[in-house]
Amino acid sequence: MARKNKPKPSAGSVPTYIRFTNDQLTAMDEAVKKGSFLNRSEAARAAVRQMFGIPLTDLVPGGKQKGTV
Repeated sequence: MARKNKPKPSAGSVPTYIRFTNDQLTAMDEAVKKGSFLNRSEAARAAVRQMFGIPLTDLVPGGKQKGTV
């Protein structure tokens, strides 16, 4: 029985996951050690915002972000 190929996502779709390189992960760990972020998850969220061009000027490490509950 032949397997059917999964349909490809449309060109304008947002990725459901993002892979970081080892260098990016190391940079995130260093930022956490310096105190720029509380933890690696917060650093990863900031990195994703940068990838999508969302400005980081309003962000405060560990603080409530604008538009969040």
